[in-house]
Amino acid sequence: MDTVEKAVWLILVISLGLFGGIISAFGEDRIETMRVFHKDNPNVCIFEPSSELQERFHDSLFRYSVESVLIWQNEMNEYSNGDWTMPIFYYEYGEHVDKFPEDFPLCNILIVFEGLNDGTGIVNSTALGYAHFDFSHSNHQWAMVVVYTKALVETPVVSVCIGCDNVPNKIDIKQEARDLPENSIRYIIMHEFGHALGIGHYVDDRTKFNNHVSLMYPSMSPFGENDLTIGFVDKEVLVKIYSIDGFKGIYGHTPDRYIIKEKYDGTGFRLGWDT
Repeated sequence: MDTVEKAVWLILVISLGLFGGIISAFGEDRIETMRVFHKDNPNVCIFEPSSELQERFHDSLFRYSVESVLIWQNEMNEYSNGDWTMPIFYYEYGEHVDKFPEDFPLCNILIVFEGLNDGTGIVNSTALGYAHFDFSHSNHQWAMVVVYTKALVETPVVSVCIGCDNVPNKIDIKQEARDLPENSIRYIIMHEFGHALGIGHYVDDRTKFNNHVSLMYPSMSPFGENDLTIGFVDKEVLVKIYSIDGFKGIYGHTPDRYIIKEKYDGTGFRLGWDT
């Protein structure tokens, strides 16, 4: 990596958020990459949140985090029979409060939890999670996954005055912060962890009906059911980035996206990849 590229990465903040609404998809034609890769098996560090979230963290969030890492690890091990091992470490709140990722050289992927997105750290105030990177230093390259545990719900409040003269009816919108359900939290963790490994978003080609299962759609239903399946395309992108051998066999280069095409091979359709 030359000096100019190091300088760019030093100041780069990549924030990929999950939006609160559902976006209809008619087809997918490419899956992006983050243009970063881990040079060895990444250590995953899970950080205990502040006191207001600790009860839920120890009840379920910590377990979801560990399970998400193991699901990615085990499915990739089975998919390519490579080395996709990712050691997991845990830090209590007092060990990391008022500190920065640079203070934890052991950690390559950091998972942290927040309550409601107040716009701190990400421009999109509706995002339910994001991934932030600094790969500018060869001795400590890291990706931080931020997961929000609450989302705003808008409820219309109608005021009607019966028998009142010259008093207009009113409709107000009430916003209330609610805890995200378990399925949504798990989806956010697994989606953002995919970013931390180097996968970007799955992008629609709205002229085709060729959707494929993927965790990397850029939108989700925060209070609905979300598919937690790691798709074939998600796994194949990681193989393209790191090689079939896993983290021990990195190519050292990845394009910014892979184009997905349907190709007929005489027996049926299969996925083909163009960069």
